[in-house]
Amino acid sequence: MAKVLQKKCPTCGAPLPLKKGVSDVTCTYCGNAIHIEWNKSAPAQVDPRTLYVAPTSSAAPLIIGIAVTMLIAAGSAVAIFVAGPAKQVQEQVQQAMAAVPRIGGEAEVTQFPATCAMNQKLTIKGQKFKGKGPLIVGAINCKIEIVDSNLESDVIVEAKNLTEVTVVRSQLNGSKAAVQMDMNAKLFVKEKSKLVGGESAVVSGVNGEVRLDDSEVEGKESAIRGAVNFHLVAAGSKLRGKEAALVGDSNLNVELRDSELIGERVALAAEGNLELQMRGGTIRATEAAVRADSYNPHLKLSHGAKLVAKETALETEGNLELSMDGASIEGGEVGVSSGVNAKLDLRGKSSIKGKKAAVKLTTNSVVKLRDSKLEASELGLCAGINGELEARNSTISGSPAISYRRKPRKFEIDDKSTVSGKPDFSSKSCGN
Repeated sequence: MAKVLQKKCPTCGAPLPLKKGVSDVTCTYCGNAIHIEWNKSAPAQVDPRTLYVAPTSSAAPLIIGIAVTMLIAAGSAVAIFVAGPAKQVQEQVQQAMAAVPRIGGEAEVTQFPATCAMNQKLTIKGQKFKGKGPLIVGAINCKIEIVDSNLESDVIVEAKNLTEVTVVRSQLNGSKAAVQMDMNAKLFVKEKSKLVGGESAVVSGVNGEVRLDDSEVEGKESAIRGAVNFHLVAAGSKLRGKEAALVGDSNLNVELRDSELIGERVALAAEGNLELQMRGGTIRATEAAVRADSYNPHLKLSHGAKLVAKETALETEGNLELSMDGASIEGGEVGVSSGVNAKLDLRGKSSIKGKKAAVKLTTNSVVKLRDSKLEASELGLCAGINGELEARNSTISGSPAISYRRKPRKFEIDDKSTVSGKPDFSSKSCGN
């Protein structure tokens, strides 16, 4: 008859029934894929996702079985099936009960690799360690706190669904990533901590959240890479990446306060529905400070916030909404370039600068200036048909300063504003 061996999941401690010879199984509690090494004793350092079954292990034939139901964690029920000769059933029941994942509880880690069980809180304090594999694996809904530590591996923390990771006054160096997060995971980095990744320092799944406070994140490719619905909040922090500081999918939500995003190519790269609120600080890159490759980017820049790039500072597709209050955008070639339905609202001594063009827009654009400037060596404001322009106590400079493909449907410039040169309402180089 088939033989079954009852073992514990190396990640969460749940019962893990094995059939002889099977090399991979999935834990029904934590969802981890577990690799099985048969007839091998565990080495000094083990991968938390590998189960070693020693040569002395034996399997009991399936003869009889009983189901045991236990109540855990406020009424949640876990059903366990054990089988074997009658005289062994009692022993198997006791082993199975001991293997049920711990609900809650706290523990402090002094050796690696380590596993944070489901609903558990794990603390790593004052540790310095260099090793291989994920040093810490967090099961569902666990909390991991790393304080005053220096950890180095290919991956430092692998956070599962709903896991929370807090890093305080610590440095995590991952040759691949410092922290890898599944969906709904959260990461808090504070008090001059630093995360470094050989690829991306932080990789987040769907609905991930990262909060940085007075800390640094650096990756050779990107500092942070987020999936759909990723949320970043940073205060007094710095993100740096060779390709990009921050890469996000659709519905990327970014809140920056006195922080820096620096990318050698692009600082912030996003898909559709980008939401950026920036108070102070700088986003800087070579090609583009901010690049939104799809529609509906909404940006609010204030209190001295700056977007700077050697080529185009802000590059987006359609439906751009840009609000600036005491902020600046500067491109070595173009300040702002966007598609249809762009809306720009500048006030509080804001400015947009570019050598070739300060602002390049297409159809249905709306530009409002209050105590602000558009400055360029060549085109100041370049737009297509159905445009609107309102300027109050503002300056638009270029050669020409204002160029539209067709005369705007609304064109209001008060006598306190300054415009260099006569507007061109038949431009062939604008609005395409």
